Amino acid sequence: MDVPLKKSRIRVETEEGTRKIIVYPSSSAVFFGGTFLALLTCLFFLQVYIRETFTTYRRYSIHPFDPLSNPWDSLIVILGVGVFLLIFAYVWESTPEIFHLKSSGMTYSTKRVVGASQDIVFTQKQLETLKLRERPGGRRLFIHDGNKQIELAPDVSGPEREWLYKQIKEKYSLGQVAALKV
Repeated sequence: MDVPLKKSRIRVETEEGTRKIIVYPSSSAVFFGGTFLALLTCLFFLQVYIRETFTTYRRYSIHPFDPLSNPWDSLIVILGVGVFLLIFAYVWESTPEIFHLKSSGMTYSTKRVVGASQDIVFTQKQLETLKLRERPGGRRLFIHDGNKQIELAPDVSGPEREWLYKQIKEKYSLGQVAALKV
């Protein structure tokens, strides 16, 4: 199968005669964060309305910011944390994983806006350690790099992971590739 599944976040390109498989990140964290942020914003404005309604007679009193004893101030802190989480999720998951399937070996690139970028070159010997293992959260794709076990494409679905496994196995003639239903 040369193309990934329909509605897949995996794209296949050819760059300078080398096959390149791009795994785009999931945007579910961004949508969850956005929903969470919208809810907190509504609660914040409700809090401001209630505070203004019940404190109009004390217009000149000073209210210190104390999130430990005042639940409304705690809400402001939660709103700030929600904004931080939304920005962090968007920035962290904004770049794809790239698999360059070269004749000499596979290059695996994870580029991050925040944190360290990784470019790992796997040799034929390392590629022979490629395994699709059953885990509590579903099948996971692993490869060994020395003493490290690296999980490849952790954010894709099971069928997408199986498709990727089959593509790498076929490209590098790594043993028998079992017939996978994708």
